[in-house]
Amino acid sequence: TLEASDEMFGGNPCDHIQGDVETYLRVEHRCINVPMSLSCYQDDPAYNPLLSGVATSKSNMTIQKCLSLCRSQRYKYAGVVNRHGCRCGNQLQDAASRRLPITDCTATCAGDDLQLCGGSSQKMEIFEASIGACGGDLNATDGILYSPDFPGPYQNNQNCTWNIQVGSANVVRISSELLDLSTDDSLAVVEERSSQTVVTVVNGTVTEYTSVSGNVSVQFRAGSRGAQQTPGFILRYEGVAHCGAIAVVDEVTSVSPSHGGNFAIGQQVTISCKNGQNVTVECQGNEQFN
Repeated sequence: TLEASDEMFGGNPCDHIQGDVETYLRVEHRCINVPMSLSCYQDDPAYNPLLSGVATSKSNMTIQKCLSLCRSQRYKYAGVVNRHGCRCGNQLQDAASRRLPITDCTATCAGDDLQLCGGSSQKMEIFEASIGACGGDLNATDGILYSPDFPGPYQNNQNCTWNIQVGSANVVRISSELLDLSTDDSLAVVEERSSQTVVTVVNGTVTEYTSVSGNVSVQFRAGSRGAQQTPGFILRYEGVAHCGAIAVVDEVTSVSPSHGGNFAIGQQVTISCKNGQNVTVECQGNEQFN
């Protein structure tokens, strides 16, 4: 929360108000590093196209329209250029030598002046076309999930499921980088634990989740109140090594957390013993409890 001051605004913006009035300007601003653009590049569509797939130009072009087009054609990359243009492809031709500062791609999109669609003279900003997809199978050891049609508003009545698999040697850690949903929506992590389905709702209180296995699902259900204008969500996931489980046997009467599964590096576990003692251990980087 910011309040007007000489240091912030170069002068009080309320000075023009006449009379004996107590007033101030308060600005609430949140900055989020949105991890979506691969960078800005110089294209040469006539002689050496950066992306050699489908291309189009529309008077209402936005980033999400370009992503949707390229994704529907099963391309890996989508590029916005010259405010109106969209180009798709599976490889970036000579990308290293054609990379530009991201500040060279600052032309507003023809369909949304709050978005940037490349730059003049064939400067193109590249994205992975999977951004904004409604669900999918994710097998990499780390990645990012975006709400449907991101960075635009998601539509009503969508049901999206992402299945994440990071291998048996890891558990899945999910954290939210952006979480701004309608009260009519639902975002949850679903995991099978010992023949029991555990559903954890991701909201303003629960913003991080660590699984007990290498397989989880993220489910998003959009409400039925028309197209949502909230920003949506960005979730980052990663596979994290673990120390295994701690069994309730012999002198151990209980373990907390009591999920019965694996504990990730950095997690603490409290063990209650028959002799009345409580012992807290932590899973270390060497995949052993201290």
